[in-house]
Amino acid sequence: MTSHTINRNGNSKTLGKRILDHRDLYLLILPAFIITVIFKYVPLYGIQLAFKNMKLGQTITTAKWIGLDNFQRFFSTGAFSRTLVNTLMVGILNLLTFPLPIILALLLNNCEVKFIKKSVQTITYIPNLISVAVTMSIVILFCSNSTGFINILFKNLGIESIPFMSKDKFVRPMYIISGIWSATGYNAVIYLAALSSVNPELIDAAKIDGCSKLQRIWYVEVPKIAPTIAILLIMSMGSFFSASTEKMLMIQTDLNLGASEIIGTYTYKIGILKRQYGYSAAVDLFTNVVNFTMLILANFISKKVSDSSLF
Repeated sequence: MTSHTINRNGNSKTLGKRILDHRDLYLLILPAFIITVIFKYVPLYGIQLAFKNMKLGQTITTAKWIGLDNFQRFFSTGAFSRTLVNTLMVGILNLLTFPLPIILALLLNNCEVKFIKKSVQTITYIPNLISVAVTMSIVILFCSNSTGFINILFKNLGIESIPFMSKDKFVRPMYIISGIWSATGYNAVIYLAALSSVNPELIDAAKIDGCSKLQRIWYVEVPKIAPTIAILLIMSMGSFFSASTEKMLMIQTDLNLGASEIIGTYTYKIGILKRQYGYSAAVDLFTNVVNFTMLILANFISKKVSDSSLF
């Protein structure tokens, strides 16, 4: 029965017949399927670069096979511990900001003034439409040591300027705050969509029972969006080690490398700038293996704790 299904009349249908019957739906997903195969699965052929010493002018097939040498080289360098710690810290800080869109969505959902609700939702969503380059350019304009808006304000107030771009301790706050500003509103829309399915009768029943607004949120609304929270949390764990390289490169200076050098920026430098393709592929493969492991682990825990999981 693996290649057939039984319809309501008890007749079996082959896979080809089912596809033909629902051809409109399959045609609808065909472009997305083709794009996914071309840009996500075909490039997997290049994974073998991580196990080869590829030089300029060589192809993947002609490059010399060196086994795990690239991985051993990465793990034995001082860059491994530094970039690992920095990437781990950014991942943890990103994880700590995960509840912010949930809180925003709950606040907007319980806002009784429609004008304020729509205005706040629009204002918080707009930053998502701005590219990463523009977002980080705004951060740099505000935080520049000499011409930044914040330091100019401090100077006018008689306060000593702060070298935001020159100190390690300011790198992560700038990265996280810019991420909160650009992504919180967008992520809140997902939770608002889930909250729209809450039965108003449950809310009315909670009011009749004397529940306060906080109790209604905790006992009625939060359980309703719990599956959505679990799924998005699992997906975020799948990119735990994949901090935005573009954002960090724009913040990075020679004076703050101690905190801004993450695995992504290190891979960019050795792969694109130094043309060490095999070595950079090994570092990137290590990151992806860790991300995949985190995804599987998060999905397993979620499946055990609740009924929500990706697979």
